[in-house]
Amino acid sequence: WYHEAFSFKNTLNCSTERALTVTGRTWLSTCAILFGLVMASQAACGCDHFYLIKRGDLDYILDSSTVLVMWRFLASFMLGSGRDEDE
Repeated sequence: WYHEAFSFKNTLNCSTERALTVTGRTWLSTCAILFGLVMASQAACGCDHFYLIKRGDLDYILDSSTVLVMWRFLASFMLGSGRDEDE
């Protein structure tokens, strides 16, 4: 929506660099939302240190980047046009 990560011009009808840039921006904003949810849920449960991120939460959030970047790279590289729409 905001980043237009799933629009045709940012997935297959663009260069691989642009696809990965859009993916990075989308992933960073999603991480911020997930970190906010983790902290809010810890605050809601009455945890003493609601600002601490647990190892499982951190692994889940950061490991998603590897899968997302590799999927987007392969889709753009193999199926994409290789050029930006603006050109």
